[in-house]
Amino acid sequence: MAFKVDLQKGYDMVEWESLFSVNINGALKGWFGSTRGLRKGDPISSYLFLIILEVFNGLMRGLKLNCAKSKVYFGSVNVGERERICRLLNMEEGSFPMKYLGIPLSSGHLTCEDYRGLTDRICSKINSWQARHLSFGGRAQLVRSLIFGLHNFWCANLPIPRYVILEVEQMIRGFLWAGKREGLYHAKVAWKTLCLPLKEGGLGFKCRFTWSQVCLGKLLWNIASLKQTLWVQWVHSVRLKGVSMWAYKKRERDPWYWNKILKVRPLVKQKLQVSVGNGNVVSFWHNP
Repeated sequence: MAFKVDLQKGYDMVEWESLFSVNINGALKGWFGSTRGLRKGDPISSYLFLIILEVFNGLMRGLKLNCAKSKVYFGSVNVGERERICRLLNMEEGSFPMKYLGIPLSSGHLTCEDYRGLTDRICSKINSWQARHLSFGGRAQLVRSLIFGLHNFWCANLPIPRYVILEVEQMIRGFLWAGKREGLYHAKVAWKTLCLPLKEGGLGFKCRFTWSQVCLGKLLWNIASLKQTLWVQWVHSVRLKGVSMWAYKKRERDPWYWNKILKVRPLVKQKLQVSVGNGNVVSFWHNP
């Protein structure tokens, strides 16, 4: 809220006006005053919406690939072929691990530093909130909606090591009880109790380790049910090679993420029943 003084009317006449600015790349650009605008139900609003939509569609159709911000990633391609492809595409060759939508991707084992992106994001969110001015219920809602949502996004795409889960839970407990991610605090209720349903006296939180196992079970189910995704098709053609997911035997050269998925097979199989259907994707000997 800003004010301006009308010099012609004198300093006693002060007119209040709401001024707004646009944040572009972290800097405020320009100021403009507020007006009444269109009211709800105004007949011209639908036409303005269509005009803006057409402009947006035109901008989307004019999008082009930015070669300076793009890289090419290879697997089992000789050096000469790599150089030729990079020259044709006018791009640099990238190396693993890489990040896609904030999640690290690697053909090898992810290190503790690769998972630092998850813990740093949670830490930055906790530090940005004015926790001292929030009630316990407000902090619990932020944990349930934002922190758990961020952790669930990672769990749905790759296995999370146990030490990372313990670190995340420690930061959550510190924020919940003391409004800070670390330091001394007094927990009035055990974390295991908070993870109980509301009708059983808890807050309905989901245990992070159990939820990680659930997400791995979801990946396993996608493979077993032949979900039409590129990754599932790659698993069947490269990893399984016609073998049932339940009959696959662990090998020494299997990658770390594949071993994590295989470990949840006994848990999933206990709760799973397969419908025969036409029988094309059902194994009489291995499927329950």
